[in-house]
Amino acid sequence: MRLCIQWLLSLPIVRNAFSYISISDMGTQGLLTLPLFRHACSAPISSLLLDAELLLENATTDTETVRRMHTSVTRLRSLLQSTTQHVQESFLVYDALQEVRTVVGNAAAFSIHCDPEVRKSCRITGSKILFSECLMCIISNAIEAYDADCLKEISISITSSVQTLKIQVKDYGRGMHPVEQFLARIKGVSCNKKGSGLGFSFCVDTIHAHFSGEVLLESALGVGTIVTLTLPVLS
Repeated sequence: MRLCIQWLLSLPIVRNAFSYISISDMGTQGLLTLPLFRHACSAPISSLLLDAELLLENATTDTETVRRMHTSVTRLRSLLQSTTQHVQESFLVYDALQEVRTVVGNAAAFSIHCDPEVRKSCRITGSKILFSECLMCIISNAIEAYDADCLKEISISITSSVQTLKIQVKDYGRGMHPVEQFLARIKGVSCNKKGSGLGFSFCVDTIHAHFSGEVLLESALGVGTIVTLTLPVLS
């Protein structure tokens, strides 16, 4: 499929219409390949650098900044460990979401909607670091959907039934063309010139292969985008 996209983009009429699409080098195959690992580490490293600069600028200790730095360091350690092993564990979905929110910090205005019971008891089983990386990819894409000078509003909802869990991440950014929505699932193809084309495809593959779940992408130009994760839950 990537070869077909490369051929289409070589045609002048297609290239002129979709000049913002880029195709990255995928390297070797595997769950966390080197390009994917770099992609996964970029958010916590950027957060650490920004927080370190904030601490250097402020004479007094900023507790929230220190907490965010600690979360980023813990995340990097987990990512390094995930290259050799994936720990299977039962974890609270809300906790994984809060960790991602902490790393993202003030890059977006978050609102999280869920019942207190869902927050305290809704669990899934698998690798927590892989799941949180899926959330990070979706939220990062939501942030990038906004222009640089806009307030980046992201609404997240968690709902649960007897057997399934749904997580919706909604942004109110520029939205996606139907062609972009199709290309988003192809590994290594990005509709952002600075993008790697790895994040969303990694999310789709990981949620399906490791959590027996599904990912639905809905978007409209000028309206925004909704990404829905549907997962089986532990009883």
